[in-house]
Amino acid sequence: MALKHDEAQWIVMLGLIISFAILFLALVINQSILVGRTTAESALEFPKSDIKDIRNQIREIKDSNPMYWDSLIQDMQIISIQRKGALVEILYNPAWEIHYNNGVTEYSEIIYHWDY
Repeated sequence: MALKHDEAQWIVMLGLIISFAILFLALVINQSILVGRTTAESALEFPKSDIKDIRNQIREIKDSNPMYWDSLIQDMQIISIQRKGALVEILYNPAWEIHYNNGVTEYSEIIYHWDY
């Protein structure tokens, strides 16, 4: 008598397997969408143009009289804080060092020579 209901048991078991597979695929797709979104957000938050502007300003400072470097760098730091809300530290040792932090992105760069 137990053999008469074998087909129904197979149908129920396959239904459970298929539903678990669909649930697993839905979770995987949901996570991949979240990863793509956060990656795109972090790419948008990186202040590439702000850092390029600072680098260009330092290049202009380098071409000016070394006597004015300290005051020009201080002016740049004040402007960065007021306009961009970013902390910028510029040091000159044998090379120029730029440290940029706007609360979201922290970036450091050392420029040994100016090829561009």
